[in-house]
Parts: sequence; C-alpha cells; structure tokens
Amino acid sequence: MHQSTYSLEFQKLSEAKLKISTLCDVPQAYTSLTVKFEEVLPNRGNKVVKVIANIIARPEPGRPNYVLIENVTVPCNGKGRVDYSGRAYGQVHLKDMRTVAVSDNSDKPNPMNCRISAK
Repeated sequence: MHQSTYSLEFQKLSEAKLKISTLCDVPQAYTSLTVKFEEVLPNRGNKVVKVIANIIARPEPGRPNYVLIENVTVPCNGKGRVDYSGRAYGQVHLKDMRTVAVSDNSDKPNPMNCRISAK
C-alpha cells in the first residue's frame, strides 16, 4: 500500500494504491480477488473505507504461474496524515481445473498524506 506517485505527477490525483501478485507452482488460468482498503484506527482496529470486488486477471504469456494485478487504487481527499492497509482475498483458478483459496494483507500499515473519501 502506498500513495500513487504516477497519479499525483501526471494526473494531479491523490490516490492510495495496492499491487497484488499470485505465484503458483503450476500454471494458472486466472486469479479472481476482492480488495479492501482499510484505515488503521488507533486502539480500535481497522475501518473498511473501500471494497473492490470481482477483480480478475490472467497470467502474461511466458509466465503462466504468475499473475500481477497493478494499479488497484482509491481516491483520497487530502485531509491529513493517516495509516492505511490493504487486504486481498479470493481464488486462483489453475489450468488443471483446481481452485485454490488465497488471502493476504499488505506488509504493514503505510502512513500517507491523504484520507480516503468513501461514499
């Protein structure tokens, strides 16, 4: 989880961004995920501020075991410094017709100079 420098530099947008990958020991057909952006609250857990469902991605040619999902973003409204974390969960659909459940959190909460505006 980090603040998108590309969006800020070239589009003049403040966005929180998450990059997700899945790596298997056999070829993947596709990965399907749901992503949650969460604000880390002091002493009170996390508050979900945005959910993006039904993200589907396929492996690139030449890398059948690996899927990279980039530029999963949510706009910020720039009202101060706050910690955000991300969570992704879903399924990897393998070419051999098996399905594997996957989930993970971003490495650590990341402080950003923006606040996500979810409505």
